[in-house]
Amino acid sequence: GDGANDCGALKSAHAGVSLSEAEASIAAPFTSANPSISCMIEILRQGRAALVTASVTFRFMAMYSMIQFITQLLHYSIGTNMTDSQFLYIDMFVISGIAVTLGHSQPALNLAPSTPKAQLIDFKVFVLLTLHVIITFGFQYTVFVYIQSQPFFVPYVPAHDLKEGACFENTALFVCSAFQYALYGVILSVGAPHRKPAYRNWTLMLVFFLCTVMTVLFVFQPLPFLTNMMNLVSLQQLDV
Repeated sequence: GDGANDCGALKSAHAGVSLSEAEASIAAPFTSANPSISCMIEILRQGRAALVTASVTFRFMAMYSMIQFITQLLHYSIGTNMTDSQFLYIDMFVISGIAVTLGHSQPALNLAPSTPKAQLIDFKVFVLLTLHVIITFGFQYTVFVYIQSQPFFVPYVPAHDLKEGACFENTALFVCSAFQYALYGVILSVGAPHRKPAYRNWTLMLVFFLCTVMTVLFVFQPLPFLTNMMNLVSLQQLDV
């Protein structure tokens, strides 16, 4: 709309756009500097991308909760727990970085014939998340059993001379879950048809790279001050 007579329609519309800076701009959520309906294409591009971003962020946070639940479940099975410093690294560095940068993906250049689903979760999403949870459990349990089969493995026994959580199972599960958080951040970052591909989101790729490098260092080149701070044990003897 471009006049006072359009105010009622602009208020009741799903996406009202004012084509002037007169009375209609007060009632409309959007105001176009160019008095042409071509601005609707940009609104649709941005709106669809925003809807997909909301869905992607919801799925990632759901998977984050399930990954940590599985990790803690395996920890509790041997009577130990992740340390505060490990929780801090996961929550403040990995999760916060990925959750913030997930929304930096730009909208696709062209409008797709289809529209994104308005619901955050439906049957298809539920099935996919369930499969992801099963795969996540499979990998973590495999790592949990594999580390126990290594010749250098020492079973965890709570004692005064052993720091809380400082055992082979804890270190292996911490490293495995850290990889999974970063990987799922990229996997769940849906691109086409409403957003540009995940690799075009350079901030997400940077966070993914930093998280991967840090986690690799924990395995192959652990820095003494980091391993002490995180209560980790060395996995350099790992038979890979």
